[in-house]
Amino acid sequence: MSKPLVILHLETRDSGGAHDYTYNIHRNMVAAGYRSYLSIAGGKVLTPEGEELPIKWSRMSLGDRVRRAIHSRYMTWVKPYVNPKYSAVNLTERITMFNPRDLIDVLPERPDYIIVHWVSLYANAKYVKELQRLTGAKVYYIMIDEAMLSGACHYPWDCDGYQTGCRNCPMTDEGLLKLFIRRNFLFKQRYQLNDKHVIYPTTFDLLRLKKSLIWKDAKTYRLIEAIDENLFCPVENKENLRRTFKIPDGKKVVFFGCSNLSDERKGMKTLILSLNMIDRDDVVFLAAGRDSLEEVNQDIIFTGHLNMEELARAYQVADVFVCPSLEDSGPQMINMGIMTGVPVVAFEMGVALDIVHTGKTGYRAKFNDAEDMAKGINYILDLSDSDYAQMSKECRKLALQTFSMEVQREFFKQLLEQK
Repeated sequence: MSKPLVILHLETRDSGGAHDYTYNIHRNMVAAGYRSYLSIAGGKVLTPEGEELPIKWSRMSLGDRVRRAIHSRYMTWVKPYVNPKYSAVNLTERITMFNPRDLIDVLPERPDYIIVHWVSLYANAKYVKELQRLTGAKVYYIMIDEAMLSGACHYPWDCDGYQTGCRNCPMTDEGLLKLFIRRNFLFKQRYQLNDKHVIYPTTFDLLRLKKSLIWKDAKTYRLIEAIDENLFCPVENKENLRRTFKIPDGKKVVFFGCSNLSDERKGMKTLILSLNMIDRDDVVFLAAGRDSLEEVNQDIIFTGHLNMEELARAYQVADVFVCPSLEDSGPQMINMGIMTGVPVVAFEMGVALDIVHTGKTGYRAKFNDAEDMAKGINYILDLSDSDYAQMSKECRKLALQTFSMEVQREFFKQLLEQK
């Protein structure tokens, strides 16, 4: 019997959507029989058995420590001069935060493959290349957002700097910071891998990847973000769920996320305009999150923060899910809705281009068009019972065929065990 393949995942965060995505892949690989390890910046590695191995990050050079301290102070000073819509998290790209030997020292097994997830503030291009050299492992990048393409941003909007070298970044007018961003790009270019492999989640991401100066020649593989089909699944009887969420009798449910109201890329201002255009008395609005929407002239039931099980129940009680995101590689809430059999209304961006099909799995509205989004919501709500049931069935069918956990397991089996 052959030895199981050893997989090492790299990620920065141990919470949030990016972590959920990475952790699901890690656990799914363990379930498929791989020896999967998850390295999380901050000092720990999760083993296939679920244990945590602490890491002592002790080998950062004196020069890197000095540069990190200076850079940290500078970033604090320039923060007011950075447009937050670009999500400039990886400004520290040229600072090598950690030494890959520290990670290797605690791993019980040498990896056959390294999978790089959301790693800003943890594993820069130099770190990954050195880790590959030390282990001999083959490296795959998972394109969770566009951070790997540019010198600073996670979301470029309409900027094409990542195609030409990030020479004049539009996120800031501060001259020294523009130079930092340009040098970050050159750093990534210098330490790019000789053999580049990228797993991309959406057509939206692939279009940008193929225009990228650094990554346009990479080998690419498509994997839409998987959703647990056993947790996010349709239910026949919703009465108990309706009571749980205090849904009035006879009302249809329009569900949406309500957080990060000030984040331009989440499109909440456009959603507010859309909701105020809905003029009907047969609907109730259900909002997940802690933020309030005082500008909306509708009755809204706020759920507060929901864990995964509670979030799945919110989808199960919904008749339509609305996603107003304007710049995103997902978001995964669209996938969750489709998997649960809930038609989705979203703008023509991100994963909506792949799985939200007007008249089949929901309504894909014109980009940032509040009126068209309201039209899409009304369209779903006005479907006959039979037409709605068919659309719900199509949602679930598409999800099971394209982004279930089983599909994800088969994808990695084909990718990692190819001869």
